[in-house]
Amino acid sequence: MLNIYKTNRIELITEVLAKELLINPPLVTEKLNIPINDYLLAKWMRDQITLKNEISALYEFQTLTTYTEEIIRNLSKNKKLKSWNFESIKWGIIESLEELGEFNESWPLTNWINKFIKNEKVLNREIHSLSEKIAKVFSDYILYRPEILEKWDKTDLSSSKLFTGLNKDKYWQPILFKLIEKNKLNKPICIYMLEIIKNIYTYKNDIENLLPKNIYIIVTDTLSKLQFKFYSKLSEFTNVKIYLLSPGNDLWNRINIKEGPIKLDKVYTKQNLYPENIEGIFGKSIANFEKLIEEIIFNDELEVNIKSPYIDPSINKRFDKSPSLLSQIQKKIVDNNHDKFKINKADESFILRRCGNLLKELEHIKNTILKICSVDNGINYKDIVIASTQYKSIKPYLKYIFNSDVKIPYFLSIENYKEISPIYNFIKLVIESANDKITQNEIHIILSDPIAQEIFNFNDEEKDEIISLII
Repeated sequence: MLNIYKTNRIELITEVLAKELLINPPLVTEKLNIPINDYLLAKWMRDQITLKNEISALYEFQTLTTYTEEIIRNLSKNKKLKSWNFESIKWGIIESLEELGEFNESWPLTNWINKFIKNEKVLNREIHSLSEKIAKVFSDYILYRPEILEKWDKTDLSSSKLFTGLNKDKYWQPILFKLIEKNKLNKPICIYMLEIIKNIYTYKNDIENLLPKNIYIIVTDTLSKLQFKFYSKLSEFTNVKIYLLSPGNDLWNRINIKEGPIKLDKVYTKQNLYPENIEGIFGKSIANFEKLIEEIIFNDELEVNIKSPYIDPSINKRFDKSPSLLSQIQKKIVDNNHDKFKINKADESFILRRCGNLLKELEHIKNTILKICSVDNGINYKDIVIASTQYKSIKPYLKYIFNSDVKIPYFLSIENYKEISPIYNFIKLVIESANDKITQNEIHIILSDPIAQEIFNFNDEEKDEIISLII
């Protein structure tokens, strides 16, 4: 059965999920994985569920891609199935560049390939950047254009049909894909997903016996059409529960039908918030995503149970005062009311500010954070999140701004600290070991880490002595 829970409060999703895990706990020998594509949100939810249920050892959060790969390995009976994530695709491209150069269709990349070979295949910044751009294209194909990769997979490398529908300057793409596929010795995950979708009834017994009885998925607008179709098909033989964080109900119709095309006025300030624009400004992406889900449900005639418990954000039991501008905006998105905004000049819940450049923007953010923490002692730096769509643009300036004068510690949610920080890697190793049963091998791994030896000042001989005393 496919169940979709739509709400505007992540706290409600967390509460429901916590109750679900109490009512339907995994078996003692089973570790339940819950997919969510946001690391910080996953960490917060895990902490909240642990506080509510007073237990955390039965479940872990992981990305939806990783979770799906594990399902594919179980259903395909291929435990050695290699991942087609961004990093593995990037290195697959680098390893296949020389062979790609043997094909005439590779002419758009000739300059890079020749340089790569001339430099004895030494990886430089230029080749690395090229590989990352191509890997991003292939990663998008896997999620959003799986039918293209399926066609390439089924077509022989020597066949002219491989290039059907492509411009000549793109002929190298299917060739490179075939080379990566040959070197990896397996297909990308999307092809296995399409196969399961088309032949779902042949997998009935495996789904019922090998997969969890309840699959929980937490999403915003990050679920692709392929992923939704895949899990909706699995729901025919197991319970799939999708928790959708949605700012309001019926957003797509409200944006595209009732009010027509949404436009931002040139002058747009806190005093100039037009009610008819709110949904389009804050809900367009999630509205398109929800419309996609509705169309799939209708076209595939899916049996689905949808519940939409939206909470009025203007009601706050903790404070007996008029609702803030931010909560009024949120309420407008939730229930499509036509109330005029009541704006208090001292209200700073929602501010639009124009800054001359990124440095001034970051300086303003830093000063605002310092002001917030100085006014309210109950708020710490870890309680504050900065969201931006310009990550690559602002990253070079973060250290300069946040480490000057009064330092503010910060953590980048999409940075892989494991690769760049040995201390972070060691801490992660300790935490992971603490979540599992401690074994002799895990103790040996921890004590063998150079960071552990540096922190606690012991050598290899002393390490062996410690291990012998523990055993």
